[in-house]
Amino acid sequence: MSEFDKITGDAEQYAKDHPQQVHEAEQDAEHVMEKELGHNEQRDEAQQDGSQQDENAEDAGQQDRDR
Repeated sequence: MSEFDKITGDAEQYAKDHPQQVHEAEQDAEHVMEKELGHNEQRDEAQQDGSQQDENAEDAGQQDRDR
């Protein structure tokens, strides 16, 4: 039996013996991912807002030069 198979078997046995802890860990992982995704979405929106402001400033500068 390889070391990987032994570790996998141990993990499966732990999951069977401790279903509540496994469930709680899964819930914690979901919350962390939701939080991270929320932060990434907010960061993306802020970057998009910043890009839009940069484009508006460039457009205004181009209009000034055209005059």
